[in-house]
Amino acid sequence: EAAVYAAGLALWQRRLCEQVDAFAVPSAFALQRLRTLGAPVGDRARVVGSVQREIAARSAAAEGEHVLAAGRLTPEKGFDDAIEAARIAGLPLVIAGDGPQAAELRARAAGADVRFTGVLGAGELAELRSRAGAAIVPSRYEEILPLAALEGMAAGLPVVASRAGGLAEPTVELAQPRRRGRQQLDDPIAIHRALPPAPRAVERDCER
Repeated sequence: EAAVYAAGLALWQRRLCEQVDAFAVPSAFALQRLRTLGAPVGDRARVVGSVQREIAARSAAAEGEHVLAAGRLTPEKGFDDAIEAARIAGLPLVIAGDGPQAAELRARAAGADVRFTGVLGAGELAELRSRAGAAIVPSRYEEILPLAALEGMAAGLPVVASRAGGLAEPTVELAQPRRRGRQQLDDPIAIHRALPPAPRAVERDCER
């Protein structure tokens, strides 16, 4: 079925593109990929960043209770790197989402301070972000531009992200003025070094 769809699209692609006045793509990486693949977009393509409907008036990350990673639980998303980074840093990690790697990740997180929430609605995910000290987006493949990074920045969170595709592009202004808005890392050790401390977690340790 996919092959038939691809063949039909290829046959009609140029004709369809000729009817388009302008193309909007979400990242410069996506535009470059289209041109590399030979898509007939010409000079009519423009990068239009994702619009976030809600942007935090201030960052509450300094009072964060946990580090947050959200998305589909698959190997290419790199959640096992997030687990190892949080384990090394001694920070509580909340993983929101579900997917075929869920059981494997739960086993890997044994003994670490990691909580799996499963799939959440938009409101529940926003509430988790409001209590987070940072967001991790550890993708291992070249994503177009993950919403997890943009939504974390819009919520005022420092975002620790891998150097993958469009992840290198988001501007830091969304997460400022007080904290670094984005860091790009490649492995659990680098990720954990970039994670900010979570004061409430430190306070809980001191009380024990």
